[in-house]
Amino acid sequence: MFDGHVTKNPAEDLVAPQKGVYLPRFLNQTEIEMLLTTPDTSTETGLRDRAILELMYASGLRVSEAVNLKINDVDIDSGIVTTTGKGSKTRRVPVGASAVEWLKSYLSARRKIENIEIDNMFVTPSGSQINRQIIHAFIVEYAERCGLDGVSPHTLRHSFATHLVQNNADIRSVQQMLGHADISTTQIYTHITSVQMKKNYDRFHPRAGAK
Repeated sequence: MFDGHVTKNPAEDLVAPQKGVYLPRFLNQTEIEMLLTTPDTSTETGLRDRAILELMYASGLRVSEAVNLKINDVDIDSGIVTTTGKGSKTRRVPVGASAVEWLKSYLSARRKIENIEIDNMFVTPSGSQINRQIIHAFIVEYAERCGLDGVSPHTLRHSFATHLVQNNADIRSVQQMLGHADISTTQIYTHITSVQMKKNYDRFHPRAGAK
């Protein structure tokens, strides 16, 4: 110390705490099944909602991507959806058989709606483009009917990725399907599965808590 001034930074040896890993909300497979089967598909709106839920879970689409999806973006025969995500990047993602069947049913009903002047896949009963708020609102409503809290459109995307990783999908393939520019963004799902694995171990292994 010289003239009252400290010559050495007293905090230079301190180690900053590690930032915690944010683990996004996802649904297990039972919860997903409950959510998917909640819409009343005997109605036009319920059929549309079921098709949206099935597609978003099957392909990991963002809600904005579902809103802007055009009919020609979905190749029903090959089960491939082409979507444009962040940064105007286009990607092709597989669509599972269940989602394809619900899209076929919805498209059949959509053709009966009069005066549709847009080529967006998902429309309102009056034939106008659906928006993010409508999708968010019905997902929250259906989730609440199932007793599920904190569910949003992005929960379906997180569930899509988590279930792929849990079933040993290649992380690079998951990255491509999600449209992540950086693999580190996708690797959060390996953290989710590791945490879930540890919980299952602690719960079911007879000596997990032994000392």
